Amino acid sequence: MGNHTLRIPYLIFGVCIITVFALHYKGYINMSSRNGASSLPTQLPHDQASLDQLSLRITQTSTKPPRVRVALQNTHPSVSFTILKWDTPFDETPLVLGVFPISDRATKEKVEVTTIMRNRQLPPTKDALLELHPRATVENEVALTAPAVKLEKGRTYDMEVRGNWKAVWPYKLAEVTSEDLEKMSGSERAFAGDFESNKISLFVD
Repeated sequence: MGNHTLRIPYLIFGVCIITVFALHYKGYINMSSRNGASSLPTQLPHDQASLDQLSLRITQTSTKPPRVRVALQNTHPSVSFTILKWDTPFDETPLVLGVFPISDRATKEKVEVTTIMRNRQLPPTKDALLELHPRATVENEVALTAPAVKLEKGRTYDMEVRGNWKAVWPYKLAEVTSEDLEKMSGSERAFAGDFESNKISLFVD
């Protein structure tokens, strides 16, 4: 009887030690879980960006001579885009780059537009880039005149803007690196793909 009485405190002490250890271990697991969750990489805004957030629109601004305005809007609320202007409506002399398909409304025949192939020096310099901030719009006006294209007075034409983005980075201009420019659309940080605007009726006065 006496021996059993002596063992009871030791038994209680052992249970207490086991309980403390179990609580400590549970707290360690919970803390590790919280730390693990916080250490997971969060998705950055540019990871959610896409070419769909670049909206291209065209409007006629003059009938004599015929002129159009091309507007490009970045619809993303927080991401800037940097765009390589080559062979886009924002390149130099864009009318001759083949991005303005025109057809006669009555005959449906395509209008011949003189096109040229530019010799590009690789890699592109930052002068060839266009930065577009969140919710911002950039515009360019283009005259549809000879010798590049001959449109007849009094006729109506169908027209749009269509082509291909050579490289678009969902980053600010300052964040585009020399490696990005070297790889262009081959960079994992860049997009490439088609662009297409709305279609308009173009009247020549």
